Amino acid sequence: MSSARAEPSGLTGTSSATGEVDAWAELEESGLARDGHLTPEWARALAGATSAPVTITVAARHDRMVFDTDVALLRGLGLTVTQRSLVGDEPSETLHEPVVELVAFSPEQVWQAVRRVLPPEETVRADPRPTPPSQRRTLGADEVAREGVLAGGDAQVSLLVSIHTPQGTAPFGLHRWVLDGDDLYEVRGTDPEVVAVQPGAIAHELVYLVTGAYSAAATHLESTVL
Repeated sequence: MSSARAEPSGLTGTSSATGEVDAWAELEESGLARDGHLTPEWARALAGATSAPVTITVAARHDRMVFDTDVALLRGLGLTVTQRSLVGDEPSETLHEPVVELVAFSPEQVWQAVRRVLPPEETVRADPRPTPPSQRRTLGADEVAREGVLAGGDAQVSLLVSIHTPQGTAPFGLHRWVLDGDDLYEVRGTDPEVVAVQPGAIAHELVYLVTGAYSAAATHLESTVL
């Protein structure tokens, strides 16, 4: 990222430090760099990622495996950066994989890009489909199922969609879901409301939020120009 922004502190292909030489070798092997420099396409993409109009933060847990993914949606290009971790019984026992995965995709494929880092459960990965009001059910405080959901269930997914404005980055929408057995629940608020939803709810909400975030970002840009 430093190299993409042409910052002096960034890695350089001619550095004598072994770690930096190895890092550039890996970038070149991956096709992100050539002759000790980022390719023009990747330099533009990475330089713009920190100020992308719309970003998504995804945290997905399945059993003890956690995927943390940052998504940047640029004009004509989407980027995901994902790191995997294995959660231990204590925070100090959590192991972070010492590599990250960087994926470029078409912004129209944002759901497919997010889907691949979600728990491998069809209920979670189902394609967009809204849950009709008649099929949404709020669990009562005394229901046993509610306790299992609040305890974390078998898998969890949280999405934070943000927009970039002239004043900085602002949150646009935050949602969390828990899979308990075969059932999917949306968990709302700090005094949690637990609502049973249908497969496809996660994808539907993601597409809905991203569409709204683009509109909000465009509105901010237009007001600034005017």
